[in-house]
Amino acid sequence: MSPGYAEAVSAVMAVRPQFDADQTRFVFPSSHLDFRVVQNNESLQSFLDDTVLQLIEVEQRPTSVGDAVKKLLGRDFSNGMPTFTEIAERLHMSESSLRRRLLEEETSFQVLKDEVRCALAMQLLVDPEAKLGDIAERLGFTEQSSFGRSFRQWTGLTPSAWRDGLDASDEAVKA
Repeated sequence: MSPGYAEAVSAVMAVRPQFDADQTRFVFPSSHLDFRVVQNNESLQSFLDDTVLQLIEVEQRPTSVGDAVKKLLGRDFSNGMPTFTEIAERLHMSESSLRRRLLEEETSFQVLKDEVRCALAMQLLVDPEAKLGDIAERLGFTEQSSFGRSFRQWTGLTPSAWRDGLDASDEAVKA
């Protein structure tokens, strides 16, 4: 399981989940057994299938499935970015359901990946000591030139020009 999912479960359940354990169990006060169970097998399965998305929506308050996808994408892609299939699995949705929900929000997985990478790039470029090659690697690019082309497509500027614009605005504030 991803660290993001474990953190979401931990925040909602107030426990630290342990995955790949020998046993699967929930521990709760015996007084909870007095509550009525209002589920049948079909509704329980539906609930379990949607639980991950519901946890993310309730606890982390994303306003959309797209926001949930962005949260699951993470912030370091140097070891690769999660695939569409992996994201759908983490949300306990079929790929077609996830694709349909994203289309309803007038977005796509590729657009969301680009938004996450662009925002992270801008955040990393604020540090004048950060090397462009290191930023490119962290964003999952194998070549710095590929990062430069993508950044220019996202913003209309090269990473260096964008960073220079920050320096110019800082100078204007100081003056």
